[in-house]
This record gives sequence, C-alpha cells and structure tokens, in this order.
Amino acid sequence: MNRKPEDISLIIITHKHGDHTLGLREILEKTNAKIAAHKDEVEGIIEKTKIDRVDIALVDGDEIEGLKVIHTPGHTPGHICLLDENTGALFVGDIVYTEKGDIDEIPHHYSEDPNLNRESIKKLANVNFKHLLPSHGDPIMGKGKEALLRLIKRFE
Repeated sequence: MNRKPEDISLIIITHKHGDHTLGLREILEKTNAKIAAHKDEVEGIIEKTKIDRVDIALVDGDEIEGLKVIHTPGHTPGHICLLDENTGALFVGDIVYTEKGDIDEIPHHYSEDPNLNRESIKKLANVNFKHLLPSHGDPIMGKGKEALLRLIKRFE
C-alpha cells in the first residue's frame, strides 16, 4: 500500500513523554491530521512540543476510530491504552514493556507515580484482549493477557 503523509488523518498519543510526542510538529507540517490524547495530557503535550493544539481530549471509555480508550494513569497522569475489541489487540503505550518475550512494568524511575502505574496494570486484568502491543519491546501475540496476568502475580 502506497501512503503519503497527507493520508494521515488522526494521531492518537498515549502520553506526553518526548519519545512519543517530539515529532508532532513535523508531522503536522506535512499532514492535516487531528491530534487526540487524554484530557490530562493535553497541556503537557502542547508545552513539550510547542504545537498549538490537541484537537480531541479523550477520557476513559471513549471510542475513537474503533479503539476503546482505557485511562491507565501512573506513568503519566493521562496515560492511555487503546483496545481494538475486534482483534483483541491492546496497545499499552509505556505502562509495561517486553523483553525476550516476557513482560515487565516500566522501571519506577520512568513513571511519575509508580504505585499508580502498578494499579493501572492490575486494572488491565479486567480487559478482554489477547495481543499485547507495547511501545517498547516486541508485541506478545495470542498470549498477551496470560503474560500480563503473570506479571501481576509477581506483584504479590
């Protein structure tokens, strides 16, 4: 499929950290894309990137482009995960990462509230998904929920 920058119509940001936002200005110069992020991240994204707007302020339970928004604060106040209920894919941003086929919580020094991040991880145990797709590390296909439950068990 041959896509051009102007084909991009929406960018959903999981959280305000620079490794997820600092290219926004350049992308917006080449596209007419709308930017969506959790309402608690909007100010931080604008401040960090110097863009002039976030078009869509999301909240827990919203649906956007077929994805359900799950508010998972802790890494940042407005961190979100996105669930594709049709495929069972859960895009988890930076709430967890994978390494060598296993899953772990993001190291505490990277999260604004590590204890709340851990509670958000536990919240995902109630979500129906099978594929876990982190921003850092490889996806866990077909066994993502099982991997997450093993991580939660290690918290005990």
